[in-house]
Amino acid sequence: MAYLADYCMAGYGGRGTLTEAFICGLHKALFPRDYKQVLMTTPEGEVVYMVPGEYKRFSNGGESCLYPNRYIICIAPEDVPETMAQAVITLNAALAAATDERQKRDAILFFIVDFLVIHPFADANGRVAFMLADLLAIREGLLAFYFHRIKEKDWLALYRAVELACEKRELTPLYEVLEKYKTNPSDTA
Repeated sequence: MAYLADYCMAGYGGRGTLTEAFICGLHKALFPRDYKQVLMTTPEGEVVYMVPGEYKRFSNGGESCLYPNRYIICIAPEDVPETMAQAVITLNAALAAATDERQKRDAILFFIVDFLVIHPFADANGRVAFMLADLLAIREGLLAFYFHRIKEKDWLALYRAVELACEKRELTPLYEVLEKYKTNPSDTA
């Protein structure tokens, strides 16, 4: 945990703009050194691993929280580098142009929604997204979102709100969940 905190503070502690390199490093920092997770074995017998800090090599997705029996396919692996680069550029530009707290929060939330749609890693995308949301908020002088706490209390409401925000390109569902599960900053223990 200390390594992760040190990485965040040294790499993005209130200065500069967000980079893909930082995001990949944050993903890598979540796992022990030399960690490899078996994702699958191909029909030819090749073992495929998830390597922390590297973008996914296979398509991934999950069940819709809004529509029963619908499977959501995330961005194809070959499109991840370009879509991540564009998402980071869009975020940095939106934050630079933001003139008030609401514009900053909107920019961060749209980035998090985009990140989750891209789903750039084979595993731990939610953890990275939630940490990035709080890091970005704190860097911009805002209160953290505490998505990890909301997920613990009502993961289905959170996932539905993200899915709706993505589908409609509208942040109201996320703001409603944030308001419902507003966390008191003194409750961070």
